[in-house]
Amino acid sequence: MKRPSRPRDNPLHRGLEIHLHPELPLPRSADDVGDLTGVRYTPRRIEHRARGQPEVHVVRDVEDFEEQLEALLQGAPPDWFEVTIHQHMPMFHMEHCVFCAFLSKGTDYTNCGRPCDQHDVQLRDRVGALHPLKADAGCRNTVFNARAQTGAEFVSHLVALGARTFRIEFLKETPEQVAQTIAKYRQLLRGEITGAQLWRELKLLNQLGVTRGQMA
Repeated sequence: MKRPSRPRDNPLHRGLEIHLHPELPLPRSADDVGDLTGVRYTPRRIEHRARGQPEVHVVRDVEDFEEQLEALLQGAPPDWFEVTIHQHMPMFHMEHCVFCAFLSKGTDYTNCGRPCDQHDVQLRDRVGALHPLKADAGCRNTVFNARAQTGAEFVSHLVALGARTFRIEFLKETPEQVAQTIAKYRQLLRGEITGAQLWRELKLLNQLGVTRGQMA
């Protein structure tokens, strides 16, 4: 039996990254922001930003990310880039849908009933932390770190390098937590608190990228 094809979602509007490539056409919509993972960075690819990509979102998913980010900001106009400074890091992706397998009698998106829209699933690790599991529109599942990660201690250095646009991503926070987090980052950008104060008060992981790197 032929497996039904999954619905295709627009990767530019997911919480996941899209790898830009010189040989691929770029979107023309002024509302789109292209996600650029650091491991795929080359100067030639960045030059394609001028061909219809209004802003490049730099994804923090590689080792030595801060060194690559510094090179990006020094090698191209800094206002091209939107830098994520707060997010729950994805720990792994998978094609297998846990929601369909365990919370439905269906076999795929055509008959599963979309239990991912009705249930919250978390994976408990050996120390008791609960890591959220989320399904995207293409039925791929991603496990995210239970604690959000911040690059707050590096913000002043990024601003000195010319960065002016920063992104904060939320996953499972309450409206009150969202408001508190945004307020703290506003204080940080105004110089009213330090990065260390922010991550300690919000109980975040203090790291930019997947390793500390040389900026630490």
